[in-house]
Amino acid sequence: MKIIAFSSLKGGVGKTTATSLTAAALANNKKILAIDLDANNNLTDFFLRNEDPMEILNRNIYHVLKSTIDLEKTIYPSDVASLDVMPAAPILSRITAESNGDPGVILRFASRIKRLDYDYIFIDTPPALGLELRAALYASDLVIVPVSFNRWIIQGFDLVADEIQQVNEAIGRAPNLKALPTIVSDSENEKLRTALPELPFMNNFIPKNSAIKNSGTTATLPKAGSIAETIFRYIAQEATR
Repeated sequence: MKIIAFSSLKGGVGKTTATSLTAAALANNKKILAIDLDANNNLTDFFLRNEDPMEILNRNIYHVLKSTIDLEKTIYPSDVASLDVMPAAPILSRITAESNGDPGVILRFASRIKRLDYDYIFIDTPPALGLELRAALYASDLVIVPVSFNRWIIQGFDLVADEIQQVNEAIGRAPNLKALPTIVSDSENEKLRTALPELPFMNNFIPKNSAIKNSGTTATLPKAGSIAETIFRYIAQEATR
């Protein structure tokens, strides 16, 4: 199993869309779990838009972190073949305050999901430093940071990198870290890589593309064989090497 988290402390970079479409790109050939660790629960709405909200409210990641429900009971099948979802609900926003800084919450989460029977687990994280993000970082083998063409790129990336360094100091192991240019033109992608050679960029990038943008809005996957579908297939292949 490989666990891959998408993380950005900067909003508007397409983090949830990147998580969702990368996970879906592998689902026909592999057994995938997508975990929503963001109280905004956009990944949940992407894959479970037709699920009863009360069901999700009663069985979601918040209850796993609180240890009030068996983890397996919070896993829902999606409409995408071989892709399951562990959803979030707005109640997740309480978890940092209610955990009282207990590091055991983070370590138990990592231990539990690593015992699940999946080929790959993808985690969508919140755009804030808190228990949810740290839980994802402790569990992950790879953290992908979407970066867009703006002046706050370095600060947002470095904050995630600092958190990963703390993971390494705490448990003697840390996930690999990659930057993924998102919502950029070909020229902006090249400018990012030239201006910031110190960042560990992935080979691929997410271009400005109406099909990708609409996919996040309408919770629909790109058409098979389309440019958008091909982009995320390549990103998925790179992320899972």
